[in-house]
Amino acid sequence: MKDKKQLLPKVLYLVLAAGMFYLMKFPDSGIKVGKITIMYCYLPGLAIIFLGAVSFLFRPQVERMLLVGRYGLGLAFPYFFSVFISMIVWVIDWSEPNIMRRGIFYAVYQVIAVLVAMATLYLFGEKGILLNFGAMALANTITMLEVIRVGGIAEFFRQFMELMMSFAGQTGDLMIRMEGTNLPYSFGAFFVFFLLTVTARKKRYWFYMALSLFFFLVSFKRSALLALVFSLMLGLLLKLFRRIDLKFALNICEWVLVVIALLYVWMIRDGWLDVLTAETGVNTNARNLMYDGLAAYYSFGPFYLGKGLGWITRMLQTGGLKLAVEVTDLHNDFLRQYIELGFVGYLLWLISMNVGRVRMFQKKNAELGAMALCMSVFWFCTYLTENTYNLFSANITMALLMAGWHFEDGIQTVSYTHLTLPTT
Repeated sequence: MKDKKQLLPKVLYLVLAAGMFYLMKFPDSGIKVGKITIMYCYLPGLAIIFLGAVSFLFRPQVERMLLVGRYGLGLAFPYFFSVFISMIVWVIDWSEPNIMRRGIFYAVYQVIAVLVAMATLYLFGEKGILLNFGAMALANTITMLEVIRVGGIAEFFRQFMELMMSFAGQTGDLMIRMEGTNLPYSFGAFFVFFLLTVTARKKRYWFYMALSLFFFLVSFKRSALLALVFSLMLGLLLKLFRRIDLKFALNICEWVLVVIALLYVWMIRDGWLDVLTAETGVNTNARNLMYDGLAAYYSFGPFYLGKGLGWITRMLQTGGLKLAVEVTDLHNDFLRQYIELGFVGYLLWLISMNVGRVRMFQKKNAELGAMALCMSVFWFCTYLTENTYNLFSANITMALLMAGWHFEDGIQTVSYTHLTLPTT
């Protein structure tokens, strides 16, 4: 009887989430509200949040909501913090309203992603992970069928093999359309999650793993492969540690990520990344030219205050930045965050992302902390050369996989020191 009652919410969620992921391939389309454009993909996301809120109003589960609220606040804190730091910079620099509005809405969209993930967990618990993955797979399948209808199944798989054999060096028009879904990163994260959590009781995870890997490869990106390999290696390595040793290993890894991200920006600013890529023969796709041009707009050191959220995108789109290559966005989330938040703001943001989030789960259970760290490492690798920090689907997946594993176990440990519930 309980399964039948859950059927309608599951179907409704599946339709909304599939529509949300499908619409992500139309990033420039949306509803105009004054000077603000709300992209279509956010509308199903807001509907999912509303669905969770209605469920709480009619059938309140206080324990579940408290845990969802705690996880949601912890996961969204870096976004709120970025706005707080930016407000200080905006006041000091007398930034134009367009920059401030853009920066604030970046954070708003990120918080919406966290709320979608938390609504999913409130409605369905850990099963929400599979529902979300199913919706993503459905949306990607629809896109794949559309692409095959245009180019033919033979041409589709010819270009797919060409993509694999050239290690993404040759990307045909059909593969470019698959890449435009903006979902390969999420499929990569799901693959890592399924592989690290598969057990004898969850044999079906092998099927989900194969499906996520196929969709990951169809829209293959080298940066996402790097993220997949490193996070997977870390996850398998952490499985070798005992509980006490695991906590120690997590504490070390969290701070190592902070140091690496700080040194990475220093290497870019002082030209050492150019030297390294030249020596190793790595093709940066003109990113080094972009980084060299940006060097005139910031410095590396504790006295650099930053430009405030939204500055990079606004300047690129209005021609305020004079670079050797023409781009509409900066393919480096770490460098963007440093330039916009400043040295101190960037350092504190790194701590909140890589230490604060992992510690939140680590305090409940070392294994939960290990999963959160693996997900942090996955997205950390993509931030090095991509724009995934503001990507809606990426932020939903990150929040869901960090908070969703053994979600029901966490409900049982919620404390109610000052809360008395009515009994029946």
